[in-house]
Amino acid sequence: MKISSTLQFFIVLISLTLFQECYSVPDVQLYDLLGLTPHCTASEIETAYKMLQKEYDRSKSNKQEYQNRYHNIRTAYSVLSNKNQRSIYDAKGMPGLQTTKRENSIIKSNNNMFGNFFGGNMEGEGNSFTISFGGNSRNVRTNRRNNKKKGISYKFALDVSLEDVYKGCKLKIPYTKNVLKRRGSSDLIRKNTELEIVIKPGTPDKHEFKFEKAADEGVNMIPGDIIFVLHQAEDPLLQRNGNNLVMETELTLLEALTGFEREFKHPSGEMTTITSTTPIKPGMVKRYRGLGMPIGGTKRKGDLIVTFQTQFPEAFTDKEKNTIKQIFDQE
Repeated sequence: MKISSTLQFFIVLISLTLFQECYSVPDVQLYDLLGLTPHCTASEIETAYKMLQKEYDRSKSNKQEYQNRYHNIRTAYSVLSNKNQRSIYDAKGMPGLQTTKRENSIIKSNNNMFGNFFGGNMEGEGNSFTISFGGNSRNVRTNRRNNKKKGISYKFALDVSLEDVYKGCKLKIPYTKNVLKRRGSSDLIRKNTELEIVIKPGTPDKHEFKFEKAADEGVNMIPGDIIFVLHQAEDPLLQRNGNNLVMETELTLLEALTGFEREFKHPSGEMTTITSTTPIKPGMVKRYRGLGMPIGGTKRKGDLIVTFQTQFPEAFTDKEKNTIKQIFDQE
């Protein structure tokens, strides 16, 4: 059988695509930072990280290159020690991990959770989802003024990343509900509609976005409400405490005694540096003004509160002990 040139072209194209998918080079940079291979176990990751901690703690270098590499090692450990993040990294590399974090930070949908609320379903992925109501009218409340019953109100958790809460964002949520075909009619039809949630910069955690009478319509019934409760997604570096941001960081003994400089990505999207030129005691807390969350309705911001922990060497050599004694002028 003779194959046309067009068909040959598509066969070659498909073959190249399959070859690229099957033989793409995996991203192993994070494993390289810890001196490991992608086949390593969780305990090997833990052991390698602890050994590198000791190595960098004993190092005398205080150069920016040293600081950057140590930061990268901590990042590698943070990803690879997390089972879910590691599986995404193994499959898609850092670009895939960053994309997944971005998608999951907007809205984390849970089909079982939504099914429990209204016996319907919830579809969609990424930055939007679709709510489908089914005209359920049980557990209704009576409005004494007009003797109409109010339908069910639904409440959903809305997971949003720290970065999106800091900057503010808009979410459009399409959904389908039952509506009366016309006023005075008892016939119901399905209608596609949409809700828009505006998250202002610095919106508090657990804030509720209430859409009154946005749920299913029904005969002789007041539609229930739809409520979204903001739940700030967990951030690997920063935690929120009101208008302040809280962070814990580790210093080498050298940094704790002589000063340090730390750079990290702020929820604003900018790289931010915190420094100290004075000795830092273990457990010491420092406040950096204006590096916290936006305070709603004002131009002010909360503070960044950092707790410092110091990595002490497990032991010193006699030479190191003598050097330390000389520094402090002690016999």
